[in-house]
Amino acid sequence: MEFKAKIYIKDESLPFYKRWTLTEQVLYGNFFVLIIMYLCTKFYGFEIKTSDDISLKVFVIYFGISWMFSITYRFWEFEKVNGKIEGEISFQENGIQINQTLYLFSEIKNLDISFGNKHKDFAGNLRFGPYYSQGLDNHISFYHNSKFIKTYFQLYSTSQYEAIKTDLFYYVINEIFPFERKNLDFIDKQFHHYSLYKAFIEKMKREGKLS
Repeated sequence: MEFKAKIYIKDESLPFYKRWTLTEQVLYGNFFVLIIMYLCTKFYGFEIKTSDDISLKVFVIYFGISWMFSITYRFWEFEKVNGKIEGEISFQENGIQINQTLYLFSEIKNLDISFGNKHKDFAGNLRFGPYYSQGLDNHISFYHNSKFIKTYFQLYSTSQYEAIKTDLFYYVINEIFPFERKNLDFIDKQFHHYSLYKAFIEKMKREGKLS
C-alpha cells in the first residue's frame, strides 16, 4: 500500500491566545486595546484629547500600520501547528499501522476516515487569519477492543492525497475490510467510471448488500 503520513498530536492545553498566529495576535490585540479605551471613556470619564495630542497621533499611526500588517501579511502566513507532528500512520495490506501498532481491519469497528486538507491549501479565512493551511485537518478513527482511537495526520503533498484515495479504492472493492454501505463514501468520485468500480457495485447488488 502507498499511503503514509506524519501524525499530528494536538496540544489541547494551549491557552487560546497561544493558538493565534502573528497576524491574529496583532489584530485581536488591537481590538482589545480599543475595547479598553471605549470602556475607559464610557465608565471612567477618561477623555481622549484633540488630534493635536502627540500620543494620540502615535497611537493612530501604530493602529493603522498594525491593521494593514494583519490584513496583508496573512496572505503569506500558515496556520499555527498548535501541537506536535511526529510518528507515522500508514496503510498496510490488512490493517492500519499507527507507529509500531498494527490494527487489523478484521478487528476494528466503526471506521471513519476524513481527509482532503493539504499543506498550502486555502485555510478558509476570508477576511483575516492565516491564508494557508498546514494540512492537519485529517483524521482516522475507529473502535478496537472497545477502545476508541482517533488519529490526526498531515497531508503534506498531493502524492499523499492521491495515495490515500487509491488505497481506499483498493480496500473497498476487494472487501479487505468488512463491507458496509457507508464504505462507498471512501471511494473518490474519480473512480466511479472505472470498470472495477461498476463491477463491484453490480456484485454488491446481486448479493443483496445494495438495494
